[in-house]
Amino acid sequence: ICFLKSKQAVVSTQAESNLSSLIQQRKRWATKSKDYAHKNILLIQGFVFFISCLVIVNLLMSLVGSLVALYSLGVILIIKLLVDYLYLSKLAAYFKNKKPLNGFLFSSLFFLGYIIFAGLQALFPNSYKWKGRDNGTQ
Repeated sequence: ICFLKSKQAVVSTQAESNLSSLIQQRKRWATKSKDYAHKNILLIQGFVFFISCLVIVNLLMSLVGSLVALYSLGVILIIKLLVDYLYLSKLAAYFKNKKPLNGFLFSSLFFLGYIIFAGLQALFPNSYKWKGRDNGTQ
């Protein structure tokens, strides 16, 4: 299997209509990650999960007065936001749609929670519903 860099090869998924359906979809997707053929993807996902957890831990520690944690939080956030923005801006340029970048900073805050949620679902899978079935089985 190879990556085909072509706009004609892009697969789109219909947006879920409500938060509950979105959560079920993300649980489904997260539980499939262990079956990826290319384990490098798992390493990247694990790294992103680790960095997201590190942001939250440093945020909590800085709230209780740790200056080291506050400094670490600032450094990690700057690096994370810069890397994310560069990556997403390249995607936006490729698809000729820079409008989603307008909400980058705001959505980045929610994305931290999403990454941690999805990572925990992958590490500790639980039941989900899909097409009226539990765990995608009949």
